[in-house]
Amino acid sequence: MLITLVQERPVLWDKSLEEYKYKNLTLNAWEEICGILNKDFENLVETNKKVYDDSGHPVEPWLLTPILNAEENTPQSRYTNTHIRSRDSIERCFGVLKSRFRCLLRKMEYETTKVGCILNACAV
Repeated sequence: MLITLVQERPVLWDKSLEEYKYKNLTLNAWEEICGILNKDFENLVETNKKVYDDSGHPVEPWLLTPILNAEENTPQSRYTNTHIRSRDSIERCFGVLKSRFRCLLRKMEYETTKVGCILNACAV
C-alpha cells in the first residue's frame, strides 16, 4: 500500500518535475500518505487487531506500547516485561530471516504482490 501511495505522488520521486525541488510540496505529500495510513491502522480497532511498537509513538487504540516507569510487581510492569520479551522475539526473528535470506536486506524493486510472495516463501 505504501508503495502505491508513493507511486501516485511523483513529486516524491520524479526529479524531472519542477515541483520535485520544493520541499514543502514533498512534505505535504508525505503528510497526506501518513494520514491515509493512519486511517487504515484505525480500522484495525474494529477488527480487534493490534500492532506492537516501542514507546516512541503516541498512544493509539490499535497500538501496543510498553508502559514507561511502571512500578515493580504491578500488572503494568508485568505487561511491559511481556511486551518487551515479545517484541525482542519478533526482532530476533527478523534478524534470522535477514541473515538467512539476504534479499531482505535491500529494497525489493518488484510489484507489491510479488514482494508478499517472496516474504511468505522466506518465512515458510
